[in-house]
Amino acid sequence: MTLSDKKKTDTAFNIGAEEFKTVREDLGELFRYARSGSRIVSTPAGLVKFFLWLFETLKISPLYRWVYDTADRDSFVSIDRLIDTLQWKPKYSNAQALIKAYRWYLENYKMIKSGSPGVTHTVGWKQGILGFFKRFM
Repeated sequence: MTLSDKKKTDTAFNIGAEEFKTVREDLGELFRYARSGSRIVSTPAGLVKFFLWLFETLKISPLYRWVYDTADRDSFVSIDRLIDTLQWKPKYSNAQALIKAYRWYLENYKMIKSGSPGVTHTVGWKQGILGFFKRFM
């Protein structure tokens, strides 16, 4: 590998779909495919954010401000560097990738539930206030 090649690839790349819609629309396509009858409901974002801010202030939140402050907004990252540097193009849209992952899950459900393959996280994350609510729900 030449120094020029190393400079090109010794960087961070955003990996994602080139074709995407809003989270609501992409999930809607998955729900329609699965015939789940699921629907996305809105939450009172301002009220939720206030409580998450309060929980963070009390140091009992598993989330930090940027996460909860932007969770109700659609966002995307550019994959231009990946395409330009490595000439790589994604095969699937966000909705197609969700559907593909869902099909894989259905096809591998028994294996997944048997618990034999794969690696799982062994260190729990600090649930903070969520741990409190889990006890009562």
